[in-house]
Amino acid sequence: RTVRGRQGLREHGTLNRIVLFAYCLFALLHLLLGVKSREVRYAFHLLPFLVLLSFVGWSILLRPLKERGRALWLFALLFLIVPASLSAVHSMAPSSNKDADARLASGAFLDQRYDPTVRILADFYAYVPPKFKNTRVEWGISGDVLLRDNPQVILVSRAMTGRWMWKAPGTSFRDGKLVTDPSYPQDQLEVRRELFDTLFRDPPGTYELVYEDDFVGIFERRALPGPEERP
Repeated sequence: RTVRGRQGLREHGTLNRIVLFAYCLFALLHLLLGVKSREVRYAFHLLPFLVLLSFVGWSILLRPLKERGRALWLFALLFLIVPASLSAVHSMAPSSNKDADARLASGAFLDQRYDPTVRILADFYAYVPPKFKNTRVEWGISGDVLLRDNPQVILVSRAMTGRWMWKAPGTSFRDGKLVTDPSYPQDQLEVRRELFDTLFRDPPGTYELVYEDDFVGIFERRALPGPEERP
């Protein structure tokens, strides 16, 4: 059996198939267990390898068939891939249309309300117009970061801080109905709980909510002069 196994490894393409399968397997495990991927785009680099792997598996299944039959089945496989590819392109279309992308509406709000010198603390994936030079971007905002940076404006993004805790679907931050993702460790969830307690503490705290949509919440320091008071 050992001799046959070695001979099998020496067959044309066998080792390549093993390496391809192993790469896809370990990359997927890393995304699921390490990165805890919740965004399809995190796996985009795997798509070419998965397509190749599917063709390899398809060709192995079709080996018993005659050459004409294999060609017909491979052609049929292309018809399965094309609709999926078109669907993926269609799902990414809004990102290419910046004027209509709702995720940029918060940037327009910032542009109209604040002058370029305002101190902004923003989540990753929250859009801040380039005119705001005094901006610090964090991979998830916490209460400690607020104390350290003392920002005048805070942008909390659903795609970053919101992956731990965010407002319940169909509600406003003002309703106080926040939901958590229990797949994250409790200590990480507690950090975000403390953040929102700081932002919404009763009596009213240092910051107030001035803008929100499905993607971003913007909080402004209460002592910050309004647009009509700024020079």
